[in-house]
Amino acid sequence: MIALAFLAAVAAQAPAAPQVSLTEMQDYGRCVANRQPGRAARLLDGDYRTEEYNKSLRLFAQNMNGCVDRGGRLRSGQLLFAGALAEGLLARQYKTGLAAALVTPATPIASRSETETMALCLAMKAPAETEALLATRPSSHEESAAIKPLVAALPDCLVEGQQMTLNKPGLRAVLALAALRVAGAPKATR
Repeated sequence: MIALAFLAAVAAQAPAAPQVSLTEMQDYGRCVANRQPGRAARLLDGDYRTEEYNKSLRLFAQNMNGCVDRGGRLRSGQLLFAGALAEGLLARQYKTGLAAALVTPATPIASRSETETMALCLAMKAPAETEALLATRPSSHEESAAIKPLVAALPDCLVEGQQMTLNKPGLRAVLALAALRVAGAPKATR
């Protein structure tokens, strides 16, 4: 039996963070991705399991003051910032048509964790649903509606007995990061 322990957290309406902070983080990540897309892409292409990646992500987030109202500060987990950066990069490249880019790559993408394996699988199995989710504002009714079909598709992307705990912002972030990797991977030629 597949354990879907995180489904309740994903589908629940319990506030993980105030709506303002999630939308501000989203806007901040998009702003940073628009100001320095090359640097953002190189950073997200790194191995998130390393201290070098984590340090670089923190420094990158701290050095983009022009993306926050004067005197403002945002605090967030690195996953949410990385996910917002990924969404910003995807929005720059795919105004529409992201789903078409979420096809299985020519060679499998090396996954670095069970969570990433699930997210890569979900992005490829449900490309239209992934695009629909990433087109919504965080914490909106549209986001809640868009996440439901993805939750329904999750069992196909979990290993038997696998358990995870993710809330909606976490699922959105890992899915955006996975979509960025899938969209950027070389595709098989016909």
